[in-house]
Amino acid sequence: METTKILFIMSRVIKTTNFTGQSSNFSVMYEKHTTDDKNSVLNHFLEENEIDLTADQLLEVSALLHERNRQHILDIQGKQQQLVVNYLSIPWKEMLGAAQYLKKYYKDNVRSLVEWSIPITAAGKIKYPTDEAKKLELVDGFWSYHGSLPVGTSPLDEFIAAGSIDVAKIIGNIASAKTTFAALSQSIITEQQETGERDRIWAPVWEHTKSIGAFLMKMYVSNPKMVCNWGYNVVDASSKQSLRTTKLIIGAKLSVNNVVPGSTLSNLGTGELHVYKGKTTTGTPIVVKAGEHLGMLKGFSMITVVNPSIEVAGKFSTLVNR
Repeated sequence: METTKILFIMSRVIKTTNFTGQSSNFSVMYEKHTTDDKNSVLNHFLEENEIDLTADQLLEVSALLHERNRQHILDIQGKQQQLVVNYLSIPWKEMLGAAQYLKKYYKDNVRSLVEWSIPITAAGKIKYPTDEAKKLELVDGFWSYHGSLPVGTSPLDEFIAAGSIDVAKIIGNIASAKTTFAALSQSIITEQQETGERDRIWAPVWEHTKSIGAFLMKMYVSNPKMVCNWGYNVVDASSKQSLRTTKLIIGAKLSVNNVVPGSTLSNLGTGELHVYKGKTTTGTPIVVKAGEHLGMLKGFSMITVVNPSIEVAGKFSTLVNR
């Protein structure tokens, strides 16, 4: 008897840990399932495992709302952080000069600088913090101590007069920095709450999406690349391929080589991306909106991705051969 051996190349699904990528995966899978309707290969599996994709799609809508809220808060945070930096600029700069002046003034006892909130090491050197919160605390303590001294008794009076330093403006800037920093701290808490609620809602949907991917891999064991049609990134287990996540600053472009044919490019950012075939930006780009994906067809092993936004950075993932 003649025996025929059929060899299958073992493949696997690369699962993204990014919510936007996961949502894109689910959306493609859901769209294909609903388009195939009664002919969908998932029908029996979903019924057997009591998975309601329509209910999952509603959960996705809710999770996406929290994600949009989170992204909006992150944009606000960025502006608040910049405002804190701006407000601290002059108070910090003047404090650095004043601290050096006081170090000479207290040359016989530099530890007296501690009263001014200046951090002193065991070796008697000043060590400034780099964290904005600690810098704000330090500069506030420094100028507050100066203001607490009786008029005409501060060692800094001469230094301030010689440099025509506007102490009132410094105090005003510090007050504004403190107010903005308090708002920033609240924004961070709110963003964490939105993230937590998004993840709570999304968790069961992603579990279903992963189990469906595992089912499809078994169904298409002889041709695992078919699973890519359902939004999953599939690679040969023995191949050296990796899912690369890339950030693009405002207005930037990047050429990506060795893109795996049959894989998908996922837009993980909040703005649209322009994708060109090859390493130039000539011709008409393919526009990939936030949260959407683009199939990497034959001939797209080299692509150039452009972030056209003048407001937000871009982010995308691609499957590449290493």
